[in-house]
Amino acid sequence: MAQPLAYRVVVTTSRGLNIMLTNKREAQLRTYSNFVKQEEARSFADTLEKCLSDANYSDFERCPICGEAFTRQNRLCRLKDRRIVHRKCFQRVARQGEISYDSCKEYFFDYFPKDTPEFDFSSLTYKERTNEFRYAIQIVSKPVIHLYLIAPGEYIKRHVCFTYEECIGLITEIRCRLEELRNAAIGHCAHCSAVVYDDKTYYVMSSGELIHGTCMEKFIQSFSSNKVKFPAHRSYPHDTFGHRRLFGESFDPDPFPQDS
Repeated sequence: MAQPLAYRVVVTTSRGLNIMLTNKREAQLRTYSNFVKQEEARSFADTLEKCLSDANYSDFERCPICGEAFTRQNRLCRLKDRRIVHRKCFQRVARQGEISYDSCKEYFFDYFPKDTPEFDFSSLTYKERTNEFRYAIQIVSKPVIHLYLIAPGEYIKRHVCFTYEECIGLITEIRCRLEELRNAAIGHCAHCSAVVYDDKTYYVMSSGELIHGTCMEKFIQSFSSNKVKFPAHRSYPHDTFGHRRLFGESFDPDPFPQDS
């Protein structure tokens, strides 16, 4: 069976990008959505790329007893057969008689220098809810890169462990989606001033102004409508971002029925 996808980045023009990350565990699969603004997504991709470029990669991966990926904070011990394990894992299997206490060569083993910072980058400096996308990056080795993320408006810290290749793929996909957003921008709505994208219904006035389909009724009732020329041409949404491919034919980007 194929391993679950580590990430997916979906465009939501009303909320920016949805960066979806998974824990990649088939038995207990968890997917975490992070709705972020375009600027936040761009900054995250740039920061992750810089951390990957500047990192000192070790050959440190996973505990051979429990299989969990190592972090810089783990308390470790080294066995006589040169294996490095979690200290708590060694204590457990030693108590159970699965391994001898004498098999431990160095009970207090520090793999990383004591002055090694906890994270390569972190914006997790406060615990209360904010509207910012916050995250931390900790690089242990190319197979073990820890990402800790807090979505805007949340305070729960979510953790995933990616490989170097998965991080590069995530960076590439974020930038591809941002480019798609730039290319899908038609202009700005004459009513709400927000960007008009071609994946939603919009109107083009005879005098050239653009109006969101969802703004049209309010615009007609406003004084601003006296400054434009009617009639208006209605443009129907395009599946610019491949949502039908992702979510199936039931996906309907148009909140209004088409004219009969």
